[in-house]
Amino acid sequence: MIFKDKAKLSPRYIPERLPHREDEISKILSMLPEEPEQANLVLQLQGPPGTGKTSSAVHVGRRISSPEVTYLYVNLKILGSKFAAYRELLRQFLGTSPSRSLSSEEMLVQLIRGLKEKKKYAAIILDEIDYFLKSSRDTSIVYDMTRINEIDPIEGSNVICTMFIVRDPKWRRGLGGAERSSLGSLIVLFNPYTKEQLVDILNYRAEEAFTKGAVDLEVVEYVAEQVVEESEGDVRYALDILLHAGTLAENRGQEKVTLDDVREVISQLSPNINSEELQALNKNEKIILLSLAYALKSSSQPYVGFSDLYEVYKEVARSYRISSSIKMLEKGVQDLHDRNIIRVSGISRIGLNAPVNKLIPIVERLIKTIKEGHK
Repeated sequence: MIFKDKAKLSPRYIPERLPHREDEISKILSMLPEEPEQANLVLQLQGPPGTGKTSSAVHVGRRISSPEVTYLYVNLKILGSKFAAYRELLRQFLGTSPSRSLSSEEMLVQLIRGLKEKKKYAAIILDEIDYFLKSSRDTSIVYDMTRINEIDPIEGSNVICTMFIVRDPKWRRGLGGAERSSLGSLIVLFNPYTKEQLVDILNYRAEEAFTKGAVDLEVVEYVAEQVVEESEGDVRYALDILLHAGTLAENRGQEKVTLDDVREVISQLSPNINSEELQALNKNEKIILLSLAYALKSSSQPYVGFSDLYEVYKEVARSYRISSSIKMLEKGVQDLHDRNIIRVSGISRIGLNAPVNKLIPIVERLIKTIKEGHK
């Protein structure tokens, strides 16, 4: 048996320690109000993918948690709307799903009232805000959350801080003047991990996930080196490689993960399309991505046109008994482009953000995911 706990390599798992992010966590903690009654602090955690922004924010939430203080986290890329985001925040606080008859604003007001009634305080974490603004064009969530104290100007909101997690440093350009003003300029930067830092992180996670001796140092160092070269130190990509290499070795009945296992997995994975991104796709987006892969394979070209993609999309959707339309394709293509999974340069140039030699294995895994969803 190679794995001790495979879940420890999941992008959703946040370990007790975050090597090489202690300074960033300390900086965030130092900015928080000394007394929870003080006004809502607004912070931006900014950096490329896989640099520990989300994990650091959750760590801060854990550190400040107490009987009086809690933290609430939502991923706006997954939830997709302000209504869904506010509903999830309220659900986490109440411990039960709120009525769907409430509007977004009513749910936010109910959250603030609930905090006051229970004499509790909250830190709110909004992940992927830059993606959300790009895809929804709705900036009101920034206005709401940065001016949350205005819901009750006399007694305040009982929100200690709001943390916006972003990848794109230019995301503020899409905000109005009032939103930029209330957002402020408190930014904590997260730089890409170096090879040495990745080795430390991967060794720590391997100890949690694998049985003793299943992963040698040379394997970890090789993964770190490849990830720095391919994806500028994206730790999620590194964890994906370890997970799939371990699974491959286990399926083959091996006692250890070898360099050849890692090489085989790297030849099939892409840093732009990782397991977390795929899990976040809805059914229509998976069908579109699968259709694009088929279209690119048959054309042997780096791009396909929208009309050609639509013909393949209709056939693939029909084979899985899923409805399709031009509007659904247009929306899905735009969403996949916003997620940086595909490349779009007009209606005649739609491609995939992955090398051609890695395309087919990714599609095969995606087919399996869709089939399992239909069982």
